[in-house]
Amino acid sequence: MITAAVCFLLSAGNSFAQTDSTQHPGGFAQHGAVTGFALLNSNFYAAVYDSGVFPISGPSLSGQIPGADNVITSFSSSATVLIAGIDALSGDSAQHNGTDGGVWEYNGSWTKIGDPQNSASGLPSHTVPAVAWDGTYAFAGLPGCDLKSESPSFGGVWRSIPGAHWDSCFSGPMTDSSFVASLYVSGSTLYAGTLSSDVPSYGAKGFGNGGIFKSTDHGNSWNDISYDLPNRDIMCIAVQVDSLLYVSTLYKGVFRMKIGANSWTHIPFPDSTNPVSCFAVDSLDDYLFAGTFCIDSLHYRHGVLWLPGGGASWQPVFVQGLKDSTIVSALGIYNNTLYVGTGGTFGMLSQYDGIFSVWIPIDGVRPPVKMPSIFTLEQNYPNPFNPTTEIKYQLPSNGFVTLKVYDVIGRNVSTLISERQNAGEHSVTFNAVGLPSGVYFYQLTAGNLVQTRKLMLIK
Repeated sequence: MITAAVCFLLSAGNSFAQTDSTQHPGGFAQHGAVTGFALLNSNFYAAVYDSGVFPISGPSLSGQIPGADNVITSFSSSATVLIAGIDALSGDSAQHNGTDGGVWEYNGSWTKIGDPQNSASGLPSHTVPAVAWDGTYAFAGLPGCDLKSESPSFGGVWRSIPGAHWDSCFSGPMTDSSFVASLYVSGSTLYAGTLSSDVPSYGAKGFGNGGIFKSTDHGNSWNDISYDLPNRDIMCIAVQVDSLLYVSTLYKGVFRMKIGANSWTHIPFPDSTNPVSCFAVDSLDDYLFAGTFCIDSLHYRHGVLWLPGGGASWQPVFVQGLKDSTIVSALGIYNNTLYVGTGGTFGMLSQYDGIFSVWIPIDGVRPPVKMPSIFTLEQNYPNPFNPTTEIKYQLPSNGFVTLKVYDVIGRNVSTLISERQNAGEHSVTFNAVGLPSGVYFYQLTAGNLVQTRKLMLIK
């Protein structure tokens, strides 16, 4: 695994704080693309295409999605439930001929939504490119044909109350041949981005006209809001705090429209760049982040860019450690940190897989964090390390404290602290002699306060 220090450099004298980051654990061996980030009970998780769901912050899940053929193609959540869209692949040939697929939910354990063998309750496709949750329903976006059999007319948006059956919810401009590549929930509105029959190598399957569709009644009815978009192949969607709707198109770049308007405005990049594969919105500062297919490490034209609320000028974001031909496949924001997931997406493979993270407040925008008046677990230093590293933390009050180290499957490999301590700054040295190289997690607990970070041992 590659380890990298990540630093974002912005123009106009502003800079993102620098932090150390490592690739994520959990079996990236074959196609370790990060396919999404999601919150569960205030904890933050990453989905890895061929390996499962892993904690960025918080405890490991009790298990992974069953089935050797299952790979995660889409990932979302509500406050208390994770939802994963699955593609059923053959483990030997990576073809779409597995036996499972569909949509799974996690609420203490993984369960399948609907029975795929039962036409009355299951989805008609073994492939799910997009999932979303609006607080009431789980939604699945299907690919316009079952990639398992390449049969036509297995597309559109489908809806389920988790634990129940799936119902089609396409009507009018949303059809059963629509290839739904992205779903996005903003308040009570559901957006669906679709691909057209002009997409290379897919056109013969008859996906329809593509475009972006909007539903305000849980998918019962849809409006085509593509209007004057010059390209109707929609790859990802985002809404900023100021009611600005953004879409990424496959061929023409990023466009913005005020919600309720009927005309799109092109927001060009400073230099030509590859298509945007993912967005993330920082609602506190109203920033929009965009991840593209590749990195140009010499000119910083590709990779991650950011745009202030209502702004018209993208700023390039230099991510130290990312390589040429690295695809940014997912972006997520948690606890003032932007997480950059890399790997293949939209049928493309990347030379590198992993997760990089960076603290995102811009100087002078957010007030500095006051230390040590809050409960804080700092990143260990050095990281990676061999065989010792220092861990610092701050306690806001006196109390009983534990600091434990876990491996990637949740086993406690070392207890560093288990005692009552006074408020203030503390540090402890972790000696990993006897442990194998790899990624570990260290968790600090004081009363009902818990924080977790990851560290890497390289021997």
